[in-house]
Amino acid sequence: MLGAKLCRAALGGHVKEPKAAPLGFRTLAIEKRSSEVWQVLGAAKAEFKKYGDVWDKLSKQLATAQNTVTEAGKRTRAVERKLRDVESLELPGGVDVFDALPDLEPTDDQDRVTTASAA
Repeated sequence: MLGAKLCRAALGGHVKEPKAAPLGFRTLAIEKRSSEVWQVLGAAKAEFKKYGDVWDKLSKQLATAQNTVTEAGKRTRAVERKLRDVESLELPGGVDVFDALPDLEPTDDQDRVTTASAA
């Protein structure tokens, strides 16, 4: 205190004393808030990585689904190619194909065998 009075007297009383205590508390508060901000940013970064991983997983699943659709289309076209020849077959005499097929309903004997094997 005596040193501050001597400095003031030497400089004609125009010396401002720094307010060290409030600046120190402000610095501590800023440091504390800065630490909290870094923690939030770190957590956000981790969550965003997980979010990206979910999009990658979804992308792979959609690619798999697209491949399945493409394969089903190929199989459909293959069956259609085979059926083109079948559709062009005609029975002689204009007989309907379905009328010419044997009765496919099970007889009583076949029904009993099916029921026995299921049990």
